[in-house]
Amino acid sequence: MVVHHLTATWREMDFLSRAASVDVARTRALRAGGATHTPVLKNVRRPQVTWPIGIDRHGKAWAKGGGIMTGSSGSRGSLSGHLGLIVVAAVVTGLAVFVACFMVWYHLGGGAWRSGVSVSDAKLGAPHTLILTVDSCLGAPRVAQLQETDVDVQVKVIAFSTPMHGGADCQESVKAYLEEPLGDRMVVDKHSGRIVSDTLHPFADAQPQSNWRIVEVTGLPNLPGFSLRLPFGWELHELQGIDSFLGEVIGDDGIRLTIVYGGSEPAVDPAHLYVVALEEIGGHEAKLHLPMKGGGYTSVYFANLGGPSLSLVGEHLSPNQLEPTIAVFRSIRLLGQ
Repeated sequence: MVVHHLTATWREMDFLSRAASVDVARTRALRAGGATHTPVLKNVRRPQVTWPIGIDRHGKAWAKGGGIMTGSSGSRGSLSGHLGLIVVAAVVTGLAVFVACFMVWYHLGGGAWRSGVSVSDAKLGAPHTLILTVDSCLGAPRVAQLQETDVDVQVKVIAFSTPMHGGADCQESVKAYLEEPLGDRMVVDKHSGRIVSDTLHPFADAQPQSNWRIVEVTGLPNLPGFSLRLPFGWELHELQGIDSFLGEVIGDDGIRLTIVYGGSEPAVDPAHLYVVALEEIGGHEAKLHLPMKGGGYTSVYFANLGGPSLSLVGEHLSPNQLEPTIAVFRSIRLLGQ
């Protein structure tokens, strides 16, 4: 049972004292068998007194000292005040929690969230490395999912996409590292479901530098000759040939490339798997053989370079040796062009 105790003012206490005196006088008169004249309290304003009240098990209000009461304006006001304080406290607490969560998100998460972005292009920086162009701008993209199968490589990229970080209209790139060389597998963007490229060419960015020196090979009298660019410290040496030009390029880190000008297409080691790519070099179609797992032969072959064929072949090159070698392949030009 709940009891609400309220404190009376001094005026209420004075009224209660006089009323008690009247009750005592009337009681004494009744016991003595005399008149039951009841003193009248004059010039006393009856205050609005709220007695201590409670609620019984039947839901009825009772007053200490007797009588069933139906309610009290004072108690209602008190309850309303308490409810108002509870609501205000709840709102303030919720706001404080929101501000705290925002500060943690801003300082630890950078004030942004990442979401999926589309991959618009893909190319190989190395047999095990994909370079993906994605539709984000200053969004710090990263690879969220990378799944490799025998027929494809499925990739999903996420980036920041809020006004605080990213979301502008431009593109940037991110690298994805494969467990196995790409080979002839497709690259699929899991965000858009689109095939980015059926096949990709390894070392797409391997290009000759403008400060590499140009070396010319005139060859035999019936051959027009060609030129190529070599990095600093690389040398070309002519070897003894019979009906074709034979030479070799000696490069850094033990790189050795055999040149045959006017011969047949070079053979490949059947014990290795190769990526075979056709591309145009210096205005002429060239075929590149690149081993998928290292080792074997790395070569470029021109079936017709001004008439005769031309091939350059490197054996058992490491991944670090492949990039400058392919850049040398792409520097070949027919003399007079």
